[in-house]
Amino acid sequence: VIDPVSIIKEKGINILQMKNKEEVEGTWKASHKGTRYTFTPVKHLTKNEQYSVEITTAVKDMRGIHLEQEKKVHFTVASE
Repeated sequence: VIDPVSIIKEKGINILQMKNKEEVEGTWKASHKGTRYTFTPVKHLTKNEQYSVEITTAVKDMRGIHLEQEKKVHFTVASE
């Protein structure tokens, strides 16, 4: 189970727009007893635009054990 503070307050996961490397503003919500996190952006993501989800070593579990290395995942928003 992930420590919600490491995601919500310590910004352990960041979503960036690839074109300009700007962070997507939004909020995180924990559910399913800390096993699922949902990100809701302030503005809709741009169609046909690439984004990166960066999971940093600030993410830790409830025992305080941090992620050993950063993870990055890229995705493109569909046009329709």
